[in-house]
Amino acid sequence: MVKSQITQAIDQVISAGIHPILKEQGFKKQGRAFYKRVADLYHVVHVQGSLWNEFDTGRFTINLGLSSPEIAAEWFGGRLPKSPASHRNRLFYERIGSLLPVKADHWWSIGLDTDLAELAQEVGDALRNYGLKFLEWPAFRSTQDLLGALERDELPLSLFGAPTIRTELLGVLLHRAGRVDEAKTVLTNLIAGKEHTLGLKGYVNRIRALGTRLGLAL
Repeated sequence: MVKSQITQAIDQVISAGIHPILKEQGFKKQGRAFYKRVADLYHVVHVQGSLWNEFDTGRFTINLGLSSPEIAAEWFGGRLPKSPASHRNRLFYERIGSLLPVKADHWWSIGLDTDLAELAQEVGDALRNYGLKFLEWPAFRSTQDLLGALERDELPLSLFGAPTIRTELLGVLLHRAGRVDEAKTVLTNLIAGKEHTLGLKGYVNRIRALGTRLGLAL
C-alpha cells in the first residue's frame, strides 16, 4: 500500500523527534509503537494518528502506558498478540495531553506546508519533559509496585476510565501475588447484588469468566 503524504510526514516526525529519544532510553520500535521491558512490565509509547488523516491534513497524538501480555491474557482471555507493543496487551494508558501543562487532550496538526523539523522538536520536547516523566512513576517499576499503588488508591481514574476496571486489575494482580482469597473477595464484590440487575448480566458473566480463568468460583 502506498503511504499518503500525511502518513509519510507523520513518520518523518516520529523518526526525527520521537525515535531518537526513546532509543536512547532503551525502547524498541515496532511500527508506530515503542516498548521497553522494566522488571516484569513493559513501558509502551504509541503514536496514534487520527482516523480522518487523509489528503493534505492530519493529526496525531501520543499514548503512554503499561503493557503485559501475561497479565492481559489472564485478564481479558482469548488469543492475544505476544507483542508487548500491541494495544490489546495494554493494562492502561494516558494521553500525553493530560500530562502537559494545559491538562487537556492534545493532538498535533500536520499539513503539507508544516515545518517538520520544528514540529519534531516540539513533539520531542513534550515527550522528554512530560511523557517520559509519567513512565518514571514509582508505581510503574514492577507489578508489585503497581499492586501497592492500586491498593493505596494512588492511581488516577483517568488511566482506567471506570472504577470497576481499576478493581478488576487489582483482583488479577492480587491473584498473581498469591493472595488468592483477597483476589476472590475483590472480584466477588464487583458483582455482588448485580446478578439480577437489568442490563448487567453481560458484565456479571464477564467477571465470572475472569474468575474461572483465575481458578476462582465467584
